[in-house]
Amino acid sequence: MSTLRQKIVASKIFANRGSKDTVKKIMKDAGYSDAYAKNPQQLTTTRSWRQLMDKYLPDEKIVKKIDEGLEANRVISAVNTAKQASGGTTDFIEVPDFAIRHKYVETSLKIKGKLDTEKEETPSLVFNLYGLKLRPTNQSSA
Repeated sequence: MSTLRQKIVASKIFANRGSKDTVKKIMKDAGYSDAYAKNPQQLTTTRSWRQLMDKYLPDEKIVKKIDEGLEANRVISAVNTAKQASGGTTDFIEVPDFAIRHKYVETSLKIKGKLDTEKEETPSLVFNLYGLKLRPTNQSSA
């Protein structure tokens, strides 16, 4: 069963979604010790916290939002020169928002455990130019 402090933390996290408050700050404001607040995973990995999240953020709601995000569009203006109007007619059209869709795909893969960003390595670029292998280097001002 979740505690009153856990409920306070959860409600502030949901209420302050656009806020710059960190989970650490929210935990301290709710009465947790500095030591406990420095490691929010101590709170977020407990069974009672998971039960609280299941209650207020059910899987069905997450799946619905991910599904919506995978179909994200944006509205842009376009000048339609085919119409008979002087100077072109401005219309607004809806186009796929591939950047947002990509974020939702990435999030979905992380949730499914098929994308682990901590194990990813940044590959070094190797260029082969006439048999010479050149690696990018940091250019320092001489």
